[in-house]
Amino acid sequence: MDRLRGLFGRILLSRRQSRGCVATLLCSCALLFLSFCKNGLTPEMIRPADIQPGTNVALQSNGGAATASSVGSYSGYVGYAGRGNDGDTTNEGWCGTSIPAWLRVQFDRAYTIDTVRIHWGSHQQTFSVSLSTDAASWTTVVSSRQSPNSEGESGGQTYSITPTNARYIRVYVTATSAPHSHIFQAIVSELEAISSGARP
Repeated sequence: MDRLRGLFGRILLSRRQSRGCVATLLCSCALLFLSFCKNGLTPEMIRPADIQPGTNVALQSNGGAATASSVGSYSGYVGYAGRGNDGDTTNEGWCGTSIPAWLRVQFDRAYTIDTVRIHWGSHQQTFSVSLSTDAASWTTVVSSRQSPNSEGESGGQTYSITPTNARYIRVYVTATSAPHSHIFQAIVSELEAISSGARP
């Protein structure tokens, strides 16, 4: 009987010690959170190391997710939005069926963007480029202009912009050289957003 009482006592003591460890851990976490707040930091700001400067954060393999105003298909080719940020500049890319049209890419998180690069399809486009942190309010970083590629030929152009914090990039097409009879009106082979590596 004495042995049983001793064993029961040790079990109770062990459970009390375990509860004490949990309580201590919770208190430590609370104190750490308060320390962050006191110094102007929040847990959301404690992030991994910055990316390498020059990274295309719009690229699918880097977490970019593309959507578009419309998607066209012709002769077996479907111009999905994702063709506009898959890293392949050898095909037509994203193809919209009407004008105006837009291609938008959401990054995996916010970055500081300092360069925009666009690879065009086979038609000239009148376009502008905007950045946003919430996909609701947009800042124009490349004003309305005509794409530099020649009609019937693809081509690319790089635009250096004022470093801007953003989680979204959008190319907005307002006119095209494509005939009205063509299914593919707005064509963007690849849309790139280059980050300086700094975090917002």
